[in-house]
Amino acid sequence: MAVTITVGELERAAFEVRDFINDLLSEYVAKVPDVMIPPTWDLGPVWPPQYYPSVRKILVPERVAVLWAVDKEKTKTALRWAFAHEFWHYVQEVRGERGITILSFPRVAEYLADKQAVRLSGVTTPEGVRVWRELLEMIA
Repeated sequence: MAVTITVGELERAAFEVRDFINDLLSEYVAKVPDVMIPPTWDLGPVWPPQYYPSVRKILVPERVAVLWAVDKEKTKTALRWAFAHEFWHYVQEVRGERGITILSFPRVAEYLADKQAVRLSGVTTPEGVRVWRELLEMIA
């Protein structure tokens, strides 16, 4: 399906995405009392969203502005879940949990991030994955 989005719509969507993610970050930090300093974040050329421990930064795909312009509600659901997952990797880093031998095993760290993403966002992992796929199919 071809999607046409004007430059103005895309700029407005990017602005709204930034506001939404800032609100998510505030919400998630409030739910994790031992995280005093939130991670930084930005839109960037990545897919999917990723946490970079060396700079304690979460990168969210620039493409979410396009997804937002196409279906704002689905994009909110997808971002709630994905950002919570990456935020939890930051929490693992702050708490020093990523250095613990068992958490050095990527599957364990991912499992825990998925579990906490559900708690923080209210979106299950299967739902988050399904919504991302639906959004990507809309713009493919």
